Amino acid sequence: MQEQYKETEHIKLRNERTLEGALDAIITTSHDNKIIFFNHAAEELWGHDRQEIMNHDVGILFSHKIIEEDEFLAAYAGPGDSKITGIRKKIKIVTKKKEEKKVLILLSRTQVENDITYTAFIQPGEGKMLWETVECMFFGRKKNQKQQLGRIDELEKENASLKQMLAKANADGLPDM
Repeated sequence: MQEQYKETEHIKLRNERTLEGALDAIITTSHDNKIIFFNHAAEELWGHDRQEIMNHDVGILFSHKIIEEDEFLAAYAGPGDSKITGIRKKIKIVTKKKEEKKVLILLSRTQVENDITYTAFIQPGEGKMLWETVECMFFGRKKNQKQQLGRIDELEKENASLKQMLAKANADGLPDM
């Protein structure tokens, strides 16, 4: 039994250290919206030391105005289990220095027995292109797929055109490049 406990603690510590080292800001809240994990990237993004934030309501991280204007944030910061999970959303945050920043957020719900937690993965707005690339590659957005197929067709036409120009140049006696 003690060996199982040690192994469980080892896994928990490894997972916490992994999340701590992530480049994305990661915040985990309890079922009653209290912040129970706030990684280093979250400290950097908001400018708050984790000790200022831990065990406070997650709503402390967002302005009341932004919460009122955004359905996703209203659900996230509000009471209950009606959070919007599984979708990536663009939101605004306000840092400790009152700077407004655009970020991407994805909220996931985890339930272990009767314990429910929510984990937010937050990426500064500059990561938009990376997220769109990953989303397109792995989740197959049809619009992006059509754009990519269209671009492939364009490149194939350009390639064919270049081959014709090269063949004509060779036929006219110009040296190969």
